[in-house]
Amino acid sequence: MFDISNELSTKKLLEESRSFYFSNKLDHFSIARNTWHSPFDFSVSEYSTLGGISSYYFFKSLNLLIWIKKYYFYIKYTWNILIKNRWYYPENLAKIEKNERENENNIDLDTDYGSYKVMLKTGDKNLSKISNHNDVNPQKKISILQSITKKLFPNSKVNKLFNLGCGLGYETKALSEVYNCNVSGIDLSVEGIEFAKKYNSNSKTTYINKVVDKNFLLSDKFNICYAIEFYPFSRSNDLDFQIEIIEAIFNNLKKNGLIIIYQLDWIKEKSVTENIKKITDYLNIDSKVISNFHPKVYNLIPSLQVTNIIISILSKVFKKTFGKTIIYLIKKW
Repeated sequence: MFDISNELSTKKLLEESRSFYFSNKLDHFSIARNTWHSPFDFSVSEYSTLGGISSYYFFKSLNLLIWIKKYYFYIKYTWNILIKNRWYYPENLAKIEKNERENENNIDLDTDYGSYKVMLKTGDKNLSKISNHNDVNPQKKISILQSITKKLFPNSKVNKLFNLGCGLGYETKALSEVYNCNVSGIDLSVEGIEFAKKYNSNSKTTYINKVVDKNFLLSDKFNICYAIEFYPFSRSNDLDFQIEIIEAIFNNLKKNGLIIIYQLDWIKEKSVTENIKKITDYLNIDSKVISNFHPKVYNLIPSLQVTNIIISILSKVFKKTFGKTIIYLIKKW
């Protein structure tokens, strides 16, 4: 951080040089004021005679430098708040979740957590607008994802998996039924996990209220991790952050374990898709990306190539995102 003593000494030196300059140039200058203000606080009128213009720009530049040093802390703080500490960072999501959970008035149904609160209280899917936040009928989608995964990785054995960002547990329950194995649903929402335990549980499901960050660690090792519309991977291309989260997830997977990321084709938005090559190179892992996918089209015509062509055409014609992206990240160690 900038040492204020350096600022004062610099300011004093500049004041002395300025005073010396003007005391020896009284024939050329009429000085309106001699105080320090903002970096743009000098006007050309202060240096009204010939020779004053060069002095004006000289001292204005020096004043700007001192102003930047003076407010360095505030500039850095603003940068941290607006740029570095983005909303999708785990600690910030936890704060948002806590605020929504403790807020009994003006519940925001446009957020996951507001919608979860209303679902827990009322169970009303329409009132809570839960369909904007969770897929409440994911069985067909999960079945198709499983069949594609089997074709791509025929030797992969699955007896335990976990689902990140499970929300109210609809997809977690579907995963347990389709894979017929134990599934752990992970979410930082207290009310989401409470709903999942009450209404989307069976003998194979476990729900854990936990923040997914670089220290994320479960008590067991798994074969597959599903991350369906999971915030660190969708709506963000923060490479360093995504690498941290992927490394943490891999720590919970067995050798040859899979991370399956399923999300919208973010054509105009940022997402992990644009970072896959850098991530695979950095972590020394394998990957496979399937774009322009849609489960309904694939269900009618079970071909990834044909589905890709149809969704690509629809997106170009209507200038709208119709497709989904499936990303497989394969742990090699």
